[in-house]
Amino acid sequence: MAKPYNNNEEIDGISSGNTHNASCDSCRSAHIYSDRYKCLQCIDYDLCGYCFEERRETRPHSSGHAMVHFKIPNELFGEHVPCPNDITLAKLNELLAGKQHNTKCDVCSIQIVGVRFKCDTCHNYNLCSKCMQQRVTSKNHQSTHPLVVASNQSLLKININDILKGEVLGHGAFGQVYKAVWLSKNREVACKVFRVTAHRRHLEDSFRKELNAYAELSGAYILKTFGYGERLMANGIKECYLITEFMSHGSLSNVIHNEMEKISLRRKLTMACHVVSGMSKLHAHTMIHRDIRPDNILVSSNYTAKIGDMGIAHVFDPEEKHTLMGCLSFMPPEFHR
Repeated sequence: MAKPYNNNEEIDGISSGNTHNASCDSCRSAHIYSDRYKCLQCIDYDLCGYCFEERRETRPHSSGHAMVHFKIPNELFGEHVPCPNDITLAKLNELLAGKQHNTKCDVCSIQIVGVRFKCDTCHNYNLCSKCMQQRVTSKNHQSTHPLVVASNQSLLKININDILKGEVLGHGAFGQVYKAVWLSKNREVACKVFRVTAHRRHLEDSFRKELNAYAELSGAYILKTFGYGERLMANGIKECYLITEFMSHGSLSNVIHNEMEKISLRRKLTMACHVVSGMSKLHAHTMIHRDIRPDNILVSSNYTAKIGDMGIAHVFDPEEKHTLMGCLSFMPPEFHR
């Protein structure tokens, strides 16, 4: 069987963009594309998104070490970082000193001030800097679970005048998705617009759910969300904006119908692994997507497949009765029994 490959490689004539000035210390890729994880407990140690999600370990690095996640080169939590290589735990403690989080540490039960660490495996598990350094565990959290520095804000609220909409990429009952430019960042993005009228209040609920889902989840195979915006128009219609990364190959459905003959078996297998990894992360965080299908899987310029459209994603409660939702053609086999 063809071996899945790391998407930092340039294969099938695809050259990577959006690269970090760092190499992966596990797979040895010369440049890290899209997601960079810098270890705060090892000296000069970085992982690409692929190796981080695989929980790769090479001495002296352990999968349970604390990491800082650079989703974009030279940027952290929406702020420009001139030299990411200089970011250390001591530097973060200095930069984030006094930052208040509306979250308590799951070990000492004290409200977190300063650096907050979020478990990448457990659902809603947070540690303060002191408990992280003492490597204390509780509940289902294990010492091998990666910890990632988390912001004190869920998602950035963006001034919609800072978003210049361009061509329409897709549309549906909810509204439209535009190719856009985030002007102050000079960044190409996708802009999903919900138009909420008096008769379509459920769309705002869907928008809020999607915001909450993306705030909870982050990873190499989950669509990156940069922020959101809202405005009330003169006609009384409320517009809700969701700003995400731009995926140049569009949906997996588009790739299947237009590009499958050009894609190697190795790449197809790797994209399938991306989807499985993304769904595994959702389920680890006790979330169910409820509408997983090719239209809701987005594909980047280097053919990384990511889970998107979290508008009807739901936190699973085994005691709760769940409604069946989604596209009939892609419902699980047990639905048809």
